Amino acid sequence: MAQGENGGNTDSEAPTRVSPLQLINALRAVPPSGLLYVNLRVQGQQVLAMVDTGATHSFLEERMVTQLGLRVDKHSSRIKAVNSQAQAVAGMAHGVQIAMGEWAGKIDLMVVPLDDFDLILGNNFFVTEKVLIMPHLCGIFITNVTPRSHNNSKSSGN
Repeated sequence: MAQGENGGNTDSEAPTRVSPLQLINALRAVPPSGLLYVNLRVQGQQVLAMVDTGATHSFLEERMVTQLGLRVDKHSSRIKAVNSQAQAVAGMAHGVQIAMGEWAGKIDLMVVPLDDFDLILGNNFFVTEKVLIMPHLCGIFITNVTPRSHNNSKSSGN
């Protein structure tokens, strides 16, 4: 019951409040260790990805290509990371199916040798999928809810 203006009780119910996090695709990241990680399903397999707002592209470690069964197209670019020499890109994996929580979509991944990570999500993904990064909440929010972002298998009954 709600309290009326004169202090008496009213029979009307208080308005229902919904957490704004329930209205968008809120994803909890792996607990912080100084870096932000998220659990992804890539081509149906579980992969831990680092969230990197300083990366222009999203990257996949070379050895993961075979493990995930991806097709890689040749690419002539070179990439330079901080404090390292420029190195050739092994190729590009286009239209790779990824999923996080209820969200699913496709991403292009630049295949490169990586020392410490299997997959790095970069700004190309954050911009395309309208991702909000909330390190203080240890999470990310994917706000792109266009039909192409959702897993179409849900509508086919799978």
